Amino acid sequence: MAEQHGLRYLELPAEIDLRSPEQRVRYEAVRVRLGFQRFTSVGIERVGIPIYYGITVPKNAPNPDLGVAFMHFMLSEEGQNVLREVHHPPSPAEADILENVPDELRDVVVNEIANRRV
Repeated sequence: MAEQHGLRYLELPAEIDLRSPEQRVRYEAVRVRLGFQRFTSVGIERVGIPIYYGITVPKNAPNPDLGVAFMHFMLSEEGQNVLREVHHPPSPAEADILENVPDELRDVVVNEIANRRV
C-alpha cells in the first residue's frame, strides 16, 4: 500500500515480512499469543502465514453472477497483471473453507488453508 500511495516505507527481508508464499514454512514456525481479552472468542494463538487480501461473493449479493465474473477476472493472468501494475502483489486463490466457495469458483481455487491454522 505504501508503494501504491507513494509513501516511504521500510522494506523487510522476505524471511520475516509475511508477504512471500515461498517462505510459508518459515512463517508457520512462528506462533504469537495475543494477550487481549477481545481475542478469546476467536483464539489467542496465531500461526505465521503469508498476508493476503481477501475477496468473495456474498451469499446475498444482488448480482452474484457479476461477482463471480469479477472474481474470475481478478484471478486471471490479466487481473493479476492489473494488480502488479498498481504495486499490489497478487494473492493465490486459496480458501479458508473450500465448501464455502461458490461452485462457479471452485475451478480457480488452488487449495484449502483451514487445516493449516491454529
